[in-house]
Amino acid sequence: MEKLIELVRENPVLYDTSHEDYMRTKLKNELWEKITRDLNYTSGKDAKEQWRKLRECHREAIRRQQKKSGQQTTTTKPWTYQKQMEFLKPYMKNRLTAGCPSTLAPDDSQVEEEDVLSADPPSVQSNFETDQSMDTPTSKKAKKSGDPLLRKYIEDGEKRAKSREELRQKLIAQSQQEAVLQNDALHLFFVNVQCNKKSSYQISKASQKKSF
Repeated sequence: MEKLIELVRENPVLYDTSHEDYMRTKLKNELWEKITRDLNYTSGKDAKEQWRKLRECHREAIRRQQKKSGQQTTTTKPWTYQKQMEFLKPYMKNRLTAGCPSTLAPDDSQVEEEDVLSADPPSVQSNFETDQSMDTPTSKKAKKSGDPLLRKYIEDGEKRAKSREELRQKLIAQSQQEAVLQNDALHLFFVNVQCNKKSSYQISKASQKKSF
């Protein structure tokens, strides 16, 4: 992790939106590919995903260290990689404001949109589509990591994905049950119609016999 942080820090174009080459997407992709080779990641997407998780953990660690008054606590233990990630502070919105989480400035949010911080930004896909990418080789490595904050971030994501899948299965089962009940009701309706027709025919036939 330390090596990944250091390589990103050495390339400001990956996080500094005021950098003259910031809009050169091809250049940034090439830098990510170089980082991928240096650290033996499986792909640039894998490296960017790991970096995104580090950024999320960094913001969360700082947020937890803030009192409602905006003053930092003295008892909270710093996050494992907090010191190495401090170079990002100038790119956060006016440092940390009182009682507020450490949000990114509008320009910095564009970094995530440019795939600098995220290979696959979280999104709600159509009708409870589950996020199957949660259990990737990267997340398995992170699970084995000694960093509790990173591990918690991954576990929470997996729990949310599992909950969405359970809800989706429940809705499917409910929909199927309703369809069966609807078919049964329709079948019963036609049976009643046939019975009524048969009864009417028998009554009519009996009446005709009496007439003769």
